[in-house]
Amino acid sequence: MYEYLDTKYGRSNESIYSVHNWTVRLVTRATYLIVTTCVAALFPFLGDFMNLTGALSTFPLTFVLANHMYIKVKGNDLSLLQKLWHWANVWLFALLAVAGSVAAVRFIIIDYKTYHIFANL
Repeated sequence: MYEYLDTKYGRSNESIYSVHNWTVRLVTRATYLIVTTCVAALFPFLGDFMNLTGALSTFPLTFVLANHMYIKVKGNDLSLLQKLWHWANVWLFALLAVAGSVAAVRFIIIDYKTYHIFANL
C-alpha cells in the first residue's frame, strides 16, 4: 500500500529524500495509519473478521494448496498410500476451513448483536 501511495503521489524525477517526496510519504502514511486505526476502533470485533480472513484464505493456502500441489507435481511417482494421505489432508483441511469460516461468521453475528460504536474505548 505504501509503495502504491509513494508512486502515485511522489515525484519520480526527484530524489526519494527530497522535501516533496518526504512530505508526501509522511502525510500519506500517517493518513493511512490513522484511517486503519479508526476502522479497527470502530469495529471492536475486528478479530472476528481476521478469523474469517484466516479461515477463507490463509488456512486453505497453507494446508490445502500445498498438499494439492504436491499431488500434482509428484503425480505418478506417489504410492497409493501417499496419494490417499495427501487427498485425505486436502479434504480434511478443506472441511476445517469451511468449519472455521462458519464459526467466524457466527462470531461476527453474535458480536454484532451487542455492537456499540467504539465500544472498547
